[in-house]
Amino acid sequence: MNTTIIVILIIVLAIGGLAVANWVAARERAEAERRHRVAMHRGAVREAQEMLDLGNLLPLDINVRDVLLDYISLHLQAMKQIDPRVDIAATMQWAEETRRQPQHASGDSALKLPAQSEELTALRSQLHRLTEYVAKLRREPRLDGPKVLQAFKYLARLRLRCDVEGHIKLGQLAMLQQKVPLARQYYKYAYERLVKENISDSYVQEQLSVLEEAMKEVRLLEPKTEEGEQAADTGADDDFDPTFQIKKKW
Repeated sequence: MNTTIIVILIIVLAIGGLAVANWVAARERAEAERRHRVAMHRGAVREAQEMLDLGNLLPLDINVRDVLLDYISLHLQAMKQIDPRVDIAATMQWAEETRRQPQHASGDSALKLPAQSEELTALRSQLHRLTEYVAKLRREPRLDGPKVLQAFKYLARLRLRCDVEGHIKLGQLAMLQQKVPLARQYYKYAYERLVKENISDSYVQEQLSVLEEAMKEVRLLEPKTEEGEQAADTGADDDFDPTFQIKKKW
């Protein structure tokens, strides 16, 4: 009898031990999953903050700033829902203070284009990162869709201006240094970038006219070869000639 009771007690204790172990393991798994989800949201907040910091170097439209701050707030709230113990007060306060800060000058005219190729490449990289990031936010249903779209269009316009006017500026500097082939390359890039846009857009038309005048100067300074003179006589150019190709786009 005593042996039976002891065996039963051992079995009960074993089952109880397994139950406790399983409960502890399940709790640890749930806690690990909670930490993982919080870490993902924290990473999203950090990335959006990096985009805001990147925007400090650019004339950001208020829609761009607000979209990034709205996105940060969404992830902070999600963190709090997952784990009420998470302290988000400091970050929320920072977001509100950032939102209340005076808006810097924005718009096409506020973008300062560098005069060096390396600096222009860096600026293009910054604009590319920010534009692509905001483009991804268009898939976030919790954000204000029209506001995100306006932010994206604004950044896309800045990026276009950086690509086009920046390379025209570099081409003009190359011309001053008598580097005509290099100037032609810069103008060619600007032209190819422009014709990917809506050809009837007033900005596109304006810059195509600028390029047409720039290429006239290039052709005047390029060394004339017998083949080149023949091409000039027939109005042909096997590489890039806005004077003729622009009209085809119209």
